[in-house]
Amino acid sequence: PHAQVFQVPEYPRLLSFVGDGALLSLRGERRVTAVTRNMPALRLEIGRVLPEQLHHMVQFNEGSYEKPSLWTIGEDRHGVFLLSLRTLSEYEAGLTPQETIAQDAGEVMDSRLVVLTDLGIVIKRTLYGTREVYVQSLSGGTPIYGARVRVIARNGETLASSETDSSGHASLPSLEGFTREKQPSLIVVNYAEDLSFMPL
Repeated sequence: PHAQVFQVPEYPRLLSFVGDGALLSLRGERRVTAVTRNMPALRLEIGRVLPEQLHHMVQFNEGSYEKPSLWTIGEDRHGVFLLSLRTLSEYEAGLTPQETIAQDAGEVMDSRLVVLTDLGIVIKRTLYGTREVYVQSLSGGTPIYGARVRVIARNGETLASSETDSSGHASLPSLEGFTREKQPSLIVVNYAEDLSFMPL
C-alpha cells in the first residue's frame, strides 16, 4: 500500500455584509445581514453620523455611499450610521467591547453606510436648473406634507430651503451660481425627528 500526506491550504476567510443597498425603512425589520467564514472572532462597530455633519461625509467620501471610504469625520432609532465589520485576533477576542473600541482592535473587512428612515426622496432637475423634490413615507407610500427640504453647501451652509406641500412636492431654485466652499453638496430632508438625504 502507498500512503501520501497532502497539505490542504487554509479555508478562505470571509467577512462581509450581504447584498447591496444602504436604505432601511423604519417600518421594516431594520436588519443588516453579514456573512462570516473561518473567523474565530469579529467585531461590529456602529458609528452615527450627526445630521449637521452630513456635508463632511459627502465631501470626504472617497468610495461609494454603499461602501464608503472616509477620512475622520469630525443613539437613536433613526438616522445615518456607518457600520464596519472587523476581524479579531485571539488576544483581541478576549478583550471587553469597551477595550476593543479603546484600542481600535481588529482589521476592517467591510463597511456599509446605512440610512434608517421612513422618508423616500425623488429629485428631478428641470431644463432651467431648478429642482423638484418629492417626499413620501416609505412605509405608507403617502406624500409627506410639511417636510423641510434644504440644499447644503460644502461648508455646511444652507443655500436654499423649501417645505413640501400636500402632494409631498417642494421646488428649489437653480444652484448654478454657487462655487468653491458654497458648491452644493447634498439635499437634506427633515420631517419631525426623521431625516434623509441625497448627494448632488
